[in-house]
Amino acid sequence: MAELYFDIRANWEEVVRLREECKRLEEQILETAKATGSLEGTEELQKRLTEATGKLNEFVDSAAEAGEKVKKEVNDELKASTKSMEAFSSVVSAVRESMSDFIKDQVSSGNMSEEQADKLRSRDGRRSADGFPR
Repeated sequence: MAELYFDIRANWEEVVRLREECKRLEEQILETAKATGSLEGTEELQKRLTEATGKLNEFVDSAAEAGEKVKKEVNDELKASTKSMEAFSSVVSAVRESMSDFIKDQVSSGNMSEEQADKLRSRDGRRSADGFPR
């Protein structure tokens, strides 16, 4: 994560530098055009502005791609986690149902009293619809 922070910070500083350079070059082009009454003599400034703008656009595109990649990875991890939680929840429900059936069988066969069954089903007096604590 520190490496990612470093890359983002370094890129951000470069983006800020490029924005400032573009602004400065635009101002120089305008000043030169006002002083001479034409754009003649601004070709080098225009070339540098085009290059700086191109680099800035590369950073913007790169940041957008990185953002999409991170978004996709987060969504994939979220989906995997949700699937895992659903599977675990299914196992818990199956165990609850199995325990409920086991307790009913033990009570009906006389191997367990209803009082003992209630102790197994309850915790702090709270019970769900199937008799097990939630």
